[in-house]
Amino acid sequence: MIRADSSQPTQRRTIIIGVALALILMMVVGIGVIANRQPVTVKIAVALPMWIEWYSQATKNTIELALQESNYRAGDRIVEVVYVDTSDPNDPDTVTSERAALEIALKDESIVAVWGSTNSAEAKNTIPYLNQVPITLMSAVATWPGLTKPGYAPGEPLIHYPSGRRNFFRVVPTDEIQGKVAARWIHQQGFRKIYIIRHNSIYSEGLAGILESHAVDFNLQIVGNELVEPSQMSEADFKALVGRVKEAAPSIVYYPGHLDKTFLVIEALRREMPDLVVLGGDGLTLETLPADTTLLEGVYATNVIPPIAKLESAAPLLKAYREAYGEPPPQNPDMILPAYESFRVLLKAIAIADSPTRIGVLRAMSELDTYNGAMGEWKFDVNGDTTLETINLLQLKHGMWVSVGVIK
Repeated sequence: MIRADSSQPTQRRTIIIGVALALILMMVVGIGVIANRQPVTVKIAVALPMWIEWYSQATKNTIELALQESNYRAGDRIVEVVYVDTSDPNDPDTVTSERAALEIALKDESIVAVWGSTNSAEAKNTIPYLNQVPITLMSAVATWPGLTKPGYAPGEPLIHYPSGRRNFFRVVPTDEIQGKVAARWIHQQGFRKIYIIRHNSIYSEGLAGILESHAVDFNLQIVGNELVEPSQMSEADFKALVGRVKEAAPSIVYYPGHLDKTFLVIEALRREMPDLVVLGGDGLTLETLPADTTLLEGVYATNVIPPIAKLESAAPLLKAYREAYGEPPPQNPDMILPAYESFRVLLKAIAIADSPTRIGVLRAMSELDTYNGAMGEWKFDVNGDTTLETINLLQLKHGMWVSVGVIK
């Protein structure tokens, strides 16, 4: 007769109880880990020319609004901003290298994206460096097409991306659109003779060249085209310039100015020719206006930023800005729009990134789909450019840039 082993049920019960206790212990430990896990903190470096006080302050205000709305988070990640001053420490009224300033800031590895490049010259210098870091560079206003597209300068755009991967993104149309639209508007107004005055900069030379290339398309005649440096011009130089313009008798002056003392050129021309029509680019609207704008009254400028007051999708932003800070800066009230939109896009990329790292955020930026925000519905193309193409026509009225129409 074979006897059953009476110890087997006891052993089984012991094993079951042991497994249960182990599972309970694992659950307790897991809950403890989750409870003690702290949200990850990431940073965005915001590079600004602090010497342009109205622009820098308005940008800071706008970024603060975007952060407040998101509760200083991107998804479950805490977001902090590190402001990087691109002003020359030895001369606060001039700009130093944005790249040099960022090289110092980016020693902080918790910075996962950069917002900056307030002009194309800075972007041209900064992009290659950040491309090798690598880290995302978001610009609200850099417009030179060669930063992302071929056909504008030798080697562009590949020379800006030594790693072979794109890391530059922008939310406004490029100068190729702005220049062509300017030529079309000049034709539509019945003007035929254009005198071009430009600065020695990527932006000014580029925009002037784009308009000139489209002149033949609209039956426009270039009666003068010259380079000036207002900050280095004497009274005699201004007088000579005015004389040349008067002799050429243009129906309009095209002046894509944006450098220090830009408005001195227009003032000199208007003293002798008060009815002279002047059209500039968006760079003109970012310059600090003189206290007395009498001689500048009526000057036009194309702007790559849509008119915020006329854009339904931007109404909540405008309302929030007014409630928090009063009216947007009179020099260019529309400029808060791309600053806000571009920063919100960065927050979205950080939120959806598979990892809160520079590479993770860059990958997320490259994979973003259609975005519906304050500037309407749009997306980045394969070059990192926006699909938006609206150009806003501004006119200076009583010391304030006012939208007088949208042109395409």
